[in-house]
Amino acid sequence: MFDPALLRAFIAVADTGSMNKAAKKLHRSQSTISRMIDRLEDEMGMQLFVRDFSSKRLELTDKGKTIMNKSRMALAALQEYQDFCLGISQDVEAKFRVGFPSFLTKGPSRRLLAQLIETFPTTEFDLYEPSPIEMERMLVADKLDFAFTIYDHSLMPGLNSRLVGDMYGRLYCKSDHPLAREQSISLNILEQYRTISFVQPQSQSHRPELDFSSNAVYVQTMAQALELACAGVGFAFIPSNIKVPKELIPLNTEIDKRLRYTLHALYPSANQGKPVTRWLLDYLARCNLL
Repeated sequence: MFDPALLRAFIAVADTGSMNKAAKKLHRSQSTISRMIDRLEDEMGMQLFVRDFSSKRLELTDKGKTIMNKSRMALAALQEYQDFCLGISQDVEAKFRVGFPSFLTKGPSRRLLAQLIETFPTTEFDLYEPSPIEMERMLVADKLDFAFTIYDHSLMPGLNSRLVGDMYGRLYCKSDHPLAREQSISLNILEQYRTISFVQPQSQSHRPELDFSSNAVYVQTMAQALELACAGVGFAFIPSNIKVPKELIPLNTEIDKRLRYTLHALYPSANQGKPVTRWLLDYLARCNLL
């Protein structure tokens, strides 16, 4: 097996076209780089660079060009292997499953995911979008390692919660819904129409401020709520960070100014000390996700 340091020298000289520039890039002396190239050529049994002293730039031979891509791939694979072994030695999770709702797709959430994956390059990340209720069940069943949910209720045993923030929004209905013609909508008027609401798990405490009508259709995801509202089934409370379809319009009411969903991060208590979970909790403590 070739010394990785020799391959790094080979690639540096090829990229810079100069022994001197490669030496500066690798923080070595020019004579050291020259000896490393000579040694690699001896071990490979081929000349890698054209020795043309009239040229200001060192050029690869045909054989050198042929093996360049393989050399880069070999170094990259070796680095990945070293990172993987380092992660294992530090108990970094080899695989991490996150429940990530689609309504968390704006800038702050994208930055979280990008930094998470960059910070743990050896961890395989899987993103899931079950319903808020199903997220909690999957966490307890060890099918998820971390999840974001908009439910605020007593947790199942073995789970911890971290408050992320409040999600405010508006009440929406389809443009041809009877409520769209109302100029000033009171709670009494809302009670006459069907509301689209999330299914409440058995453990959830009652949230009367989100109950507008005894006539309700229950859904499990925000996407389902939007679909039913667009179909004219009823009206729904939609958080402001969600893109609302053009078929829907906000209701003329002051009621929704006091409405909110509370976003929480959920994770198994047993995972609290693990590296990826610790990083996520620290990130949420420092950065605003909403």
